[in-house]
Amino acid sequence: MSALKDHVEESGQLSSIENAGSIMNMLEDRARSFGATHFLATGLPMPGRPLEKLVVRMNWAMTNASPIPILMFSPGDAVLQDCLTARKPFIWQTEISPDESSDDDIESAILSSVAPSGRVTLVAVPINELHPYQGCVLFAGQNVIVSDRELLAFDFLCQAAFTKLAQLGAISSDRPGDLSDRERSVIELTATGHTASEIARQLDISQRTVHAHLQNSSDKLNASNKTHTVVEAIRYGQIAVR
Repeated sequence: MSALKDHVEESGQLSSIENAGSIMNMLEDRARSFGATHFLATGLPMPGRPLEKLVVRMNWAMTNASPIPILMFSPGDAVLQDCLTARKPFIWQTEISPDESSDDDIESAILSSVAPSGRVTLVAVPINELHPYQGCVLFAGQNVIVSDRELLAFDFLCQAAFTKLAQLGAISSDRPGDLSDRERSVIELTATGHTASEIARQLDISQRTVHAHLQNSSDKLNASNKTHTVVEAIRYGQIAVR
């Protein structure tokens, strides 16, 4: 039986599962069948916000077999940042030196925590079909082997699993640091070229309030100017440009 057929059948089984833990067991078991020793399924945090409250399943042991502190994973970790913008699964391989971090993993505690040395393979599946929810499934190890067909099938399974988790209320699109509804409205109008005075008239608020919403949004998104704020709002799923 092909890998794709296996995953299609597993995805069909999700409809009868009413327990989030069982869904995660299915995903983790499949990842471990590819040789994974580390597994993480999580929502993606807003800038400067911790990952901890967004984690759905985490079995990510340090090389000494003790649990790795979730707070060690920064929202700015290179792996998580790539998951924000990737539209399809990707594989990240790097050679970790016990004495000196490589250029590839120097910005990623997620990668460098897998093993003290040697080649590490990390597979990332961005969860991007539940807008505005943003998440990812990561698995890694030193002997991970996954074909293109298997990765495509695993992506299909992950998207179906998170859709089911959302239906069960096991995940939420709300996350610390999200823009308010009014902030989103102001940024959406800014993204389509409206001036502050036009936005004020359309939303029936003062220009001072418009600028306050822009500044608050910029602070939440750690953006340096209005254009950067719009870009980051799109990247973090806060607005959708139609």
